[in-house]
Amino acid sequence: TPGFIPFAEALLDTRHYDLSRDNQGVQRDSNGAQLRGGASFEVTRLVTAEVAAGYGLRRYEDPRLRDVSGPVVEGTLNWAVSPLTNVLLRGTTEFNETTQIGSSGAVTRRISAELSHAFLRNLVFRFGASFARADYNGINRQDDTLRAALGVDYSLTRNLVLRAGYTREQTTSNVPGNNLSANVWLFGARWQW
Repeated sequence: TPGFIPFAEALLDTRHYDLSRDNQGVQRDSNGAQLRGGASFEVTRLVTAEVAAGYGLRRYEDPRLRDVSGPVVEGTLNWAVSPLTNVLLRGTTEFNETTQIGSSGAVTRRISAELSHAFLRNLVFRFGASFARADYNGINRQDDTLRAALGVDYSLTRNLVLRAGYTREQTTSNVPGNNLSANVWLFGARWQW
């Protein structure tokens, strides 16, 4: 039905690094697979959602690296508060690469929210926040990352959009000496058909 659309999704990928071995002599090339099923649906006329769940696996070339595998979940909730204002909530599971000694990869679970508002037809402001937890496979390391972002899109024409943004990021690790804070400025343009 128009209000309920089920789907199934399969992903196969290969990752090859420029160097066959990293600084520790480890081969980090890998093959991955992921299978998910889910649905997108209308909760109300103003609220739409998409949920998916499945299982993912990443197998590494180097026998010293353990496979990264586990359940993967993704969900979004989109609320059109008004014709000018939109709220987007999202949760994801990702398998990320790492160069940490003894770890093959990290499973990251992220939740985020974004509020966008069009002050003019061609001027959209965005505010977003997210929390992510990365659990490193094979070692006792866990990183928590808080992120807040502000952005603006200015449409010069229907096809050309200028973008600017600022992101503040703070990562706290249970391993001493691995905390990180960053300020990121972004300026760019996007061409769309």
